[in-house]
Amino acid sequence: MCIRDSRRETPAPGRVIDLGGGATAVVVCINGEIHNGPAIPSPDDNERSIGVLIRYGGFEYLTCGDLSTRVEEPLGATLVFDGVTVDVIHASHHGSANPPFNKFLSTILANLAVTFCGVGNNSNHPSKAPHNN
Repeated sequence: MCIRDSRRETPAPGRVIDLGGGATAVVVCINGEIHNGPAIPSPDDNERSIGVLIRYGGFEYLTCGDLSTRVEEPLGATLVFDGVTVDVIHASHHGSANPPFNKFLSTILANLAVTFCGVGNNSNHPSKAPHNN
């Protein structure tokens, strides 16, 4: 959600948000809609996660919340088709053992994947299983 004049607003896919200093955030997916790609309607909250591509100079950082494989795969194909070259991706689902995520990573060819999670969390994230193909 974006805040403007104290009102919440849901950004549309493709919306570019000026972050200042030459940095921008592009909404690449939201509510199952992929910018320049297909719409994947679903009542599942994870599949409706917002995906944001942050750009600064030649650097690109992609974060997609808890986006599921069902949306990740067409998003990856769309990003590659649009010429996006992700440098760093924030791994969805806090680094859980999600083999289809490997396909997403191999599609977008990110240089580095990072995740954020709490020590001793109930889900045991991140997974100790290897995340490579």
